Amino acid sequence: MTGAWLTAQQAGNADLLYSDGAALGERGKALNATGIALTVTGGALVIGGAVTWALLARSRASQSTEPTVVPKFALGQSLPSR
Repeated sequence: MTGAWLTAQQAGNADLLYSDGAALGERGKALNATGIALTVTGGALVIGGAVTWALLARSRASQSTEPTVVPKFALGQSLPSR
């Protein structure tokens, strides 16, 4: 961010020579490309982390549930008497 801000300040200078302006333009393009690459990479990491978090939460939730207890008598039969 600081490099981009300094480049913009230098490019806005009234005493700037054309040759210096071309070099600043190239540096600005490189800073833009780097910023875009970092933004895309950061976004991919955030999305990947969110998906991983959601999948882990889902798998932990399914593992922590109690198993279903199936009664030993079949439907339609009466309960054993005491």
